[in-house]
Amino acid sequence: MKVIYSKYNRNRLPSFQIKTMIIEDATELYVEKYALTQAAYPHIKNIYNNYLVQQKQYSHLHFAKAIQIGQSGLRFEYINGTTMDALLFESVLSKNPVLFLQYIKEYIDFLKGFNPEFKSEFRPSQEFRSIFGCTPVFANVHCMHEANIDLTFDNIIRHDSKKVIIDYEWIFNTEVPLDYIVFRSINRFFWKYGEYLNGFMDLKDLFRELHIDYLEEYEEMEHGFQAYVLGNRQHGLGSQYIRTQVKVSDLQQELIEYKNKTGEHSSLFEKANEEIEKLKKEKLNVSTEFNEVNRKLTHYLFQSDKLNNEVKRLSLLNEGLQADKDLSLKMIEKQELAARVVDERIEAKLSKINELEKTLRGRISRKIAGKKYLVLHQLAVKENNARINFNKDELIRSNNEEIMELRKRLQDLENYIAGLEDEKNSMKLELNHLQLSQTDMLDKHHLVVLENQHLSKTNHESNLKLQEINEAFQLLQAEHHQLKYDYNLLSQQLYQGLREEESID
Repeated sequence: MKVIYSKYNRNRLPSFQIKTMIIEDATELYVEKYALTQAAYPHIKNIYNNYLVQQKQYSHLHFAKAIQIGQSGLRFEYINGTTMDALLFESVLSKNPVLFLQYIKEYIDFLKGFNPEFKSEFRPSQEFRSIFGCTPVFANVHCMHEANIDLTFDNIIRHDSKKVIIDYEWIFNTEVPLDYIVFRSINRFFWKYGEYLNGFMDLKDLFRELHIDYLEEYEEMEHGFQAYVLGNRQHGLGSQYIRTQVKVSDLQQELIEYKNKTGEHSSLFEKANEEIEKLKKEKLNVSTEFNEVNRKLTHYLFQSDKLNNEVKRLSLLNEGLQADKDLSLKMIEKQELAARVVDERIEAKLSKINELEKTLRGRISRKIAGKKYLVLHQLAVKENNARINFNKDELIRSNNEEIMELRKRLQDLENYIAGLEDEKNSMKLELNHLQLSQTDMLDKHHLVVLENQHLSKTNHESNLKLQEINEAFQLLQAEHHQLKYDYNLLSQQLYQGLREEESID
């Protein structure tokens, strides 16, 4: 959805302030109107009711379809075609007054399609007086009921050989002279294109050609209607035709002041644009920093999880090594116990042998066997002792080697466990550091979010200010255009007066 045109009517009283937008949605165009204040909600409702009443009452005419959007909005179909305003302006550019008059009369014939009623004497109703603020009396005029006084050339579009009405904002339940609506439309056209109409057609001559009288009364009605809509800020349609005594020098001075104000507003407009561009750059920088902080935070969180998993792995490994250590200690104790049992058995056997030698049978046997047996016996005992000692030493040596191997392995395990403890402590320190960094990053992330919100708010405020400046600039341009037209008109009047004085002389 893209807004291709927008207009804000903030110079009106709050109860009539609305905005109008032309919106492009894919291949479709449509027009929307929204209330700018809550006080304008009833005005939006009245526009929609006006559409329903006009469509029903004048079914032979064509109206742009309208639907409600909540309490505050309306959507109209977009009518492709050429406005009566554009047709008239083309005839002016082509310097064809005959075609210009033809379009004007075609427009008046179209208005007669609203079935105006002839009044030999017109007296205003109470609602008429509340809207126009005056009580004019007319004779022999055609009047429109449920009058749409804003049926200007802009609000009628020629589409496929038919004319379509596209605006229902200013329709009142009172009678209004048909000629006032014609007067109002022509006045608006001359106000818009006054510079092009100089030398093309005279306004008074045009009204005479169309047999439109009561010009002063219609001017009074127009000023009353402007006050009804704008309050004390009335300006615009028809105000250039107020005949007041103004000096040319005063107009020139006022024109210079308006040019200066326009220049000041242009400068403010440029400064606001520069400020918006600056805020956009700051927002881009903050967004970049925000993304970098998020990247680092994600990295730190990943590292933190990785270190936590490593600490858990080392803890499990430490528990396994501690279990191996306990098992090795039990094996050493078991080997030492077995060695002591063997030693005790050997000692017991030696004791029995010694006791046996001391017995009487032993002594008798040695005497019977003789000296030879004694020698052999002593050799056997000695060899047996040597074998016992060798086996004992070999068993002790084997046990000692196994015990030393187990002790060495136990020492290696203790050293490895101590290294794991150091690594675990180091990882805990690094994890603490990462957690502190993570906290700092989260704080920085929070600050960046707050700064981004502040920049978004500032950017929104700058856009609102720029919009107000733009509207003020457009208002000044309109006033400048009106003042320039007043100046040209007054110059022509002065020039014409001087020529008349010269003719009299």
